Amino acid sequence: MNNNKICLVSGSTLGIGLAIAEKLGKDGYTVIISSRREENSRRAEEILKENLIAYEYYMCNFNIRNQRKELVRYISEKYGKLDCLVCTISSNPYIGDSLEINEKEFDVIFKLNVKETFFTIIDFLALLKNGRDPNILLISSHSGYIPFPYVGISSIAKTALYTMTKVFAEEFSKFKIRINCLAPGLIKASITNLNIQNIFSQMNLFKRLGTPNEIANTASFLCSKEGSFITGEVISVNGGMVGRL
Repeated sequence: MNNNKICLVSGSTLGIGLAIAEKLGKDGYTVIISSRREENSRRAEEILKENLIAYEYYMCNFNIRNQRKELVRYISEKYGKLDCLVCTISSNPYIGDSLEINEKEFDVIFKLNVKETFFTIIDFLALLKNGRDPNILLISSHSGYIPFPYVGISSIAKTALYTMTKVFAEEFSKFKIRINCLAPGLIKASITNLNIQNIFSQMNLFKRLGTPNEIANTASFLCSKEGSFITGEVISVNGGMVGRL
């Protein structure tokens, strides 16, 4: 079995996923990055190489279970374990009033945000059981606490990830596997429209959007030995947004 600490980050070729992969690589993990299309990995690989990070790329669409199973097989044969799993995959094909959404769009949101996250964890569980101080990190959103404008259905799905974290924390405790959830506020990399950026940047105390690196720093803590007594928690990194006690 490989003695290096191995971390798999889904959706890790841009934005928050890439920032987390880069930070965990600097922390000493060998990082496995992935995307649906090989061409998406090129810039990510350049960044990881520039930072002398031990990594490898594996093309995988995490929304297709057969492809995940192939990745499970690959990691099992090469490393025999997984020490950290970071799930960042999400999708929101609908923006607008919740009452106007159609059933197909509704199903896509819950399939990609909730169902596929759930079964990704199940698929990699056996490898995590072999890991050293194994842990799982889900990336949700602060919108699970207080819905962001025009993404109400996505906000419902993000709340479901909070409960998933707590359910798995209890059930995985017997395996000594920790699981936590990050709930980012509004992050610049995920909002490209400048007008929306200006509106959303006023929704927190700092009056600006967050950066992927600011999310990655908290992810690093939760995935490290320093976070060893934390499990089942949802940590919101949001610049002081309202929405909970």
